[in-house]
Amino acid sequence: SQYLLAVDRNNPRVANLFEPLHPAVLSEVARIVKLATELELPLSVCGEMASNPAAALLLVGMGVRTLSMSAAQLPRIKSLLRRVQLQDAQQLFEETRSMGDGTAITELMQIRMRQLDLSE
Repeated sequence: SQYLLAVDRNNPRVANLFEPLHPAVLSEVARIVKLATELELPLSVCGEMASNPAAALLLVGMGVRTLSMSAAQLPRIKSLLRRVQLQDAQQLFEETRSMGDGTAITELMQIRMRQLDLSE
C-alpha cells in the first residue's frame, strides 16, 4: 500500500494520506488475485491489511483465501470471518469497486459491518 500510494505511513508530513482501503490499493490487489487464480499460484496477504477487519472482509470478498497477521490479531479476524457469508464479503467488495475515495470506502464498510452485525 505504501509503495502503490507513494506514501510513507511513518512520515508525519504525509502519513495522513495513507489509506489502506484506497481504491487503487483494492484494485491492484484484486488484479493480483485474479492473475494468481488464473495461473493457479498460491497467494497470501500479510501484515496490517490482513489485520484490519474491514480490509480482511474485502480481501476475502475479492478471492484471497490466505491471510497472515500477528498472533494478537488472529482471534479477532478469525471470529469475524466465521460470522460472515462468502457471498456477503463478495457483495461488500463489489460495492466498493466504483467508489473513488478510501475514506468513503471505510465509512461504507463500517455501515455494512454494523448491518451484518459484524462490528465489534
